Amino acid sequence: MSDADVSITDGVDTIGLANILEYDSGYTFAAFAGTSVHDNVRIQADLGYISSDFSGFSVPLPIEVTSGGLSGFYATGSVFFEAHLSEALTPYLGVGGGFFAPNVSDISVSDGGSTLDVPLKAADSVVPLIKLSAGTAYRISENLSVTADYSFLQSADFDIEIDPDPRAPTLVSDLTAHTFGVGLRYHF
Repeated sequence: MSDADVSITDGVDTIGLANILEYDSGYTFAAFAGTSVHDNVRIQADLGYISSDFSGFSVPLPIEVTSGGLSGFYATGSVFFEAHLSEALTPYLGVGGGFFAPNVSDISVSDGGSTLDVPLKAADSVVPLIKLSAGTAYRISENLSVTADYSFLQSADFDIEIDPDPRAPTLVSDLTAHTFGVGLRYHF
């Protein structure tokens, strides 16, 4: 995951600290099932999990992030357009949409001497998600292909609450992920 901006809002406007948290690169696991509906068109359903840790603040502050992160399950449906360049090589482009269920873990910050744990929770259980993909499949046997692809995932904004203080400002985040994957595709 390359980025998932977190901003502080008073419920209406961003107040001073936009995009204050940065994320480390994370990981994604996913399973796919699909079928060809035409020589050059394939539909596919994806179920996946994505996770990334907080890496620090994007503004100069005298504290550092020591733990915390964003993760969640997603489900998408996509349409892929394939170009069969040979019997073995098939590049493809895809577009899809679905849902992301965000999970925000508590964040710990340190000033070098003491540590403060801030309990966080995602206020929205599910938000819309779009997915754009590009890749290629290389057929290694009649029923098996090796795939390599890139996907861009973008969710709608979701609120993060500082739990259990209802007076605390609301944090607003989204998921913006760039994923690279390799896999195997079995042709029935």
